[in-house]
Formats: sequence, C-alpha cells, structure tokens
Amino acid sequence: MESSGHASEILELIDLHHDGKWGFVVYRCTYDDDTQWTAFMARLTAFAMAGLNKEEENHKIKDTFAWTVQEDEIKFDNASKDQIRRYHEDWVQSVAGDKYVTKYTNCIYADQEVIDAVLNGDRPDTTDPEEIVLPTAFVKVLDDQFEAEDNLEDRGYEPVDGYKVENVSWMKVTATDLIPGIYIDLLRNNWLSVYIRPPADENFLNTPISHFSQSPRLKHGFSPSDLYAFAARQQLTATTRDTMVLDTEAEELSRMLKRHHDGNFGFTVYRTFYGEQADWNLFVDRLTQHCHLSMDCDRFKQSRDAHFSNYITITRYTYSIVADEEVVRAVLDGDDPGITNYKDILNPHQLRESAGRSFQRGFQLRNVGWMKVASRNLVPRVYRVLMDDGWQITYVRPPCIQSD
Repeated sequence: MESSGHASEILELIDLHHDGKWGFVVYRCTYDDDTQWTAFMARLTAFAMAGLNKEEENHKIKDTFAWTVQEDEIKFDNASKDQIRRYHEDWVQSVAGDKYVTKYTNCIYADQEVIDAVLNGDRPDTTDPEEIVLPTAFVKVLDDQFEAEDNLEDRGYEPVDGYKVENVSWMKVTATDLIPGIYIDLLRNNWLSVYIRPPADENFLNTPISHFSQSPRLKHGFSPSDLYAFAARQQLTATTRDTMVLDTEAEELSRMLKRHHDGNFGFTVYRTFYGEQADWNLFVDRLTQHCHLSMDCDRFKQSRDAHFSNYITITRYTYSIVADEEVVRAVLDGDDPGITNYKDILNPHQLRESAGRSFQRGFQLRNVGWMKVASRNLVPRVYRVLMDDGWQITYVRPPCIQSD
C-alpha cells in the first residue's frame, strides 16, 4: 500500500478543525424518506472508508474523520445552493472555523439527485472495470467564494442554476475520490485548480490528478488521451510509478516547496512503455540532464510576484508526464540535453466538446488536455509557468511542440 502523505497532512492541520475532526459538512436538502437518507449516509461513509484504506497510515487519520451532518427540514428542505452556502457561512462563523481549511470553505449539498447517484451508482471498493472507468456515484461540493450579485452577467456559458458564468462555485465529485482525495486537494490548492463546471456527465466527474496512479493496464501501451480520460474519471490503484524529484535553490521555486508534501518539486512521470530496463534508466538520466542544464543556465527569471488573483496551482499535483515509447525514443535518439526533445504533459481539467478541429488521439477540441514540451524547457520553466499562470497560458496544441 502506497503512502501519499495524506495522513501527515491531516494530522498537521487537525488543530485547525474546531472539534478535532476532519471531513466535509453535509447538508441534507431533501426529507421525503428517512430510511433512504440513512442508507445514503452509510454508503457515503463506505466510500470514505474505502478511500482511507488506501492510505498506508490510515489508522492515524481514520479516528479523526467524521461527517458533520446538518439537518433542518424547515431551513434546508429544497434549499438552493446559494441558500446552503449562506447557512454554511453562518455555521463557520459560529464555530470560528479556519478560512483556509476545506471543512469551512466547502460543503456537500445532498439533494435527491445526489442521494440517488450514491445509492444506485458504482460501489465502494468495486473491482468492476466498467465502474472503475465510468463512476456514476457523485456528490455536489459547494465553494464558499460566490456572490450571486457579482455573477449575473452573461459570459456565454450554458445556464447553471440561472448563472451563465464559468465558475458557478459548485461541482460534481465522484464519491470514490471525495475522501481523502478532493478534501486534500482543496487543502493544498484552491477551488479553481480542481473545478469542473457542472452539469458534468458521469464520464467526466471531477477527480484529483494528485491521486492518479498507474494501473496494470498502462503496461499495454495506453495513449495520452487514454490516460487523460482515466485521470479525469477515476483514481486507480498504484502499481509502478517513477517520480522525478529535482532539487534546486532557485528562489522562485524554493518559496513554494512548503506546498509540496515532501518538500521536493518535480513532475510525476508515468511509465507506459516497458521495453528494455536499460533504455528506461538511460531515458531518466538523460531527461534529468536536460532539467539540470536548464537550471544551471539560470534561464528562468520572473518576478516573485508573478501570480494573479492569488490563485496558485501546484504543478506537481495538477499535471503529469506520460513516458510512452514515442517519448522515450525522442529523448534517447534526440540531440544532447539543452536541445529540443519533448514530453507529454497531461491536464485533466478541461471541457470536452467538439470544436470542429482535427482529431488528436480521439479528441476534436482546441485544447486536448496534453501537449508536447521541449525537454530543455521542462524544468524549471514550464513547471513554474504552470504553477503561476496555468495551462491556458502555456498550452500549444499537438503535434506542435511547446518550446518557447
């Protein structure tokens, strides 16, 4: 069983939870069937326990996990999301909740659709491949940063609860990834780093890339688009994963190391091509040389205040590298470090819709959620730009190579 640092992160922040318990606040918004509600909470808890059982040190955080269930038929029955958000803010003030802790910044909106989805969707601890790839059990997670009067303009989006803006401050999250996945992601990052605009179809519910690990199926040559689809759908069981960790004294990155669970920065590399082990070892060495040379050249200079809206995405937990056969060969057979080679980088948080463009591995969008990046620019340049400015600023549609 793999350790991902969740237990230590929760334990470090447990004192910021007013009651010593971590976990989402759940608002019951339908009161037609008490028996069904009891079954819903039991199954939701089973999903949480299944998630916690994947943690190497789960015994340290299981005892401090608990839902905070809010039931009030008069106030909450058929309440809107805006109303529940205000009730949650009042509750947070009443307990003096920390404004940076998930329990107080986000909550679960449990209406009839959510209850039906959890009771009738995929099962906790399922081994059914279809349920793993296409989970249908979900909850609705609300964010506290939303003012209705500031979001009345028409931004060209399909209306959700009457709002035509991109961020409606709630999303559907797969039940299997809720605990500890999304809870931890919202602690580490910010709402926009995990947000997917509803109404998401069941194939594209939110799941955190930081918990996406290799499946045995990856050994059979999955493409970036396959991995992209998996990463956007389901947390998979870890079998093999190679994480490239590069140390640096660079001021721009060292100030962010405290946001990395182990104090190191660097992309997670998913090995999907299993040829000669010697070739793989050489590939890793060569790619590392590219990164070290880039840092030694000190090409990457930006103001330490080059953030906008105070939103910071931690690249390591939002993006990843796919090392398939094409990538391995490109790095091994290409020019010496410092010259252009490329890696596939995946971004799971994109809308999927046809835009009349040529297909790239199954997708017809402008943004297909992955790009080729020149090895010389991978670290620290692209790593830092993704952290400060995001995917859209960096993205170049394949087959072109991002080499700026």
